[in-house]
Amino acid sequence: MAEQAWALVGVVVGAILGGGAQVLAVRLQDRERHRQWVRERRVEVYQRYLAEWEARYDVLSSVHVSGDYSDPPDDYLAPLWERTQEVAVFGSSAATKIAEEGRAALMNLAFRTTRSSPEPAKHPRDVVDAFRVQIRRDLRVDDA
Repeated sequence: MAEQAWALVGVVVGAILGGGAQVLAVRLQDRERHRQWVRERRVEVYQRYLAEWEARYDVLSSVHVSGDYSDPPDDYLAPLWERTQEVAVFGSSAATKIAEEGRAALMNLAFRTTRSSPEPAKHPRDVVDAFRVQIRRDLRVDDA
């Protein structure tokens, strides 16, 4: 009888371990799928932000170069604000901070204002370059 009990215990323990391994495998797969989903959203959001930023910067910088300057409409940078909010939702906190700096740099350029800060305002291109560096960090892209 003792041999049958040990055999039964072995079957039960084997079933528990097998079930536990399956549950663990499913959780690991779900976690990896979620990480991939977040990465894909970040790629999309970062691309949209950069495209919007570049489009706004190109127009503003060409206006400044041509000398035919007038203030843009108040809502001119609204689409960039929306892209910045997307970065805040899906991006890293460092990317969000830089995206906000990029938006502020364009606002300064658009409305010929400077922020009241002891440190000098960054050139918009420097800010967007820093954003690109942060994207590479967030997405773990090697410099190759």
